[in-house]
Amino acid sequence: MPSCLVVFAYVLSLGPIYFVLFEASPRQATFGKQLMNIYVTSNDRRRISISRAVGRWVAKFLLGWFVIGLVSVITIASLKERQGLHDLAAQTLVLRGRPVPEGALEVWRIAVALGFPFVWMLGTFLATL
Repeated sequence: MPSCLVVFAYVLSLGPIYFVLFEASPRQATFGKQLMNIYVTSNDRRRISISRAVGRWVAKFLLGWFVIGLVSVITIASLKERQGLHDLAAQTLVLRGRPVPEGALEVWRIAVALGFPFVWMLGTFLATL
């Protein structure tokens, strides 16, 4: 049972940290979004804050359960701005292209988003020895 809690905590910590830090960064996108040439912005086309990125992730996590996820797909297909329910809740948009350059991606964001899961797994492994 405790090992299930460790895995759950790892997955839960990985998602928010990665998505929040990168969607609120100057690039406004995770690595996958950058490859797809899309980015996340507020409804007024500005960079989102870390708190709004947290709200977007929480809304995506909670609204992705069960049939609600299908409703989100319908809203994406039917709305002019192509917003899912989580985007409507967080007042964000996902746009094609690249955002207006606001600076380089900070090294600390990459270190935290990719390093935290590694440190978590290493700590969990060492704790089980």
